[in-house]
Amino acid sequence: MSISGPRKGIEALSGKEVTDTGFLLHRRRLRETSLLLELFTRQHGRVGVVARGATQGRKGGQTPLEFTPYYLAWAGTGELPRLLRAEPAERAFSLTGERLFSALYMNELLMRLLQRGEGDALAFAAYEQSLRHLADGHPLEPVLRHFEALLLEACGYGMLLAAEGDTGLALEAEEVYCYAAERGALRQAPNVPHRVVHGGTLLALAGELPWNEIRLREAKGLMRFLLQPHLGGRPLAARALFGLASEEQG
Repeated sequence: MSISGPRKGIEALSGKEVTDTGFLLHRRRLRETSLLLELFTRQHGRVGVVARGATQGRKGGQTPLEFTPYYLAWAGTGELPRLLRAEPAERAFSLTGERLFSALYMNELLMRLLQRGEGDALAFAAYEQSLRHLADGHPLEPVLRHFEALLLEACGYGMLLAAEGDTGLALEAEEVYCYAAERGALRQAPNVPHRVVHGGTLLALAGELPWNEIRLREAKGLMRFLLQPHLGGRPLAARALFGLASEEQG
């Protein structure tokens, strides 16, 4: 996948210290005492760094935790620079239950859709705002649908949400359309994979109409349809975890 986002700067390639703000997306053990951290940063997109001695109480700042904004610093000349500092920029977003699983889902989307060095200010702002909305109690499904749409746009797969894809005419809320990736909303079914939705669903995704039950249901199916080709054929783990949690609560 190709995305027009920031790449490793001269500072990173020369070994000079690089600073940025960002979040932790994922961690895994690397060797006996170190961790491999995948960060999502405002200026450098997705960045992989090594936190040396993290499992033994590393000096120079704490190991980042998920859903907390950090002031970050790293340095190194290889593919995986060394994390120097991680200082909280503000308190962690308070997320529990389905809101926590939704945030994990957003992290997994970023990991699956962005390669290291990819990402831009639009994607970062969408992620940060979505976390804030989840923590503040905004309706869950609209937050996720808007995040998915903005992430596709940041990856170069922006949706056509205001006009018909073939005629350029304004969408009508009650009209039924066939939505095809890269072609948008069409009145006639194309000979390519597509999803049937009302114009009002697309306008709600664009922020021009309020959500209702039908629009939320259609938007969820549409976004799954559009995201699936970019997920490498593997199911999302966060969806499975959320399903298990829902069964346990039931």
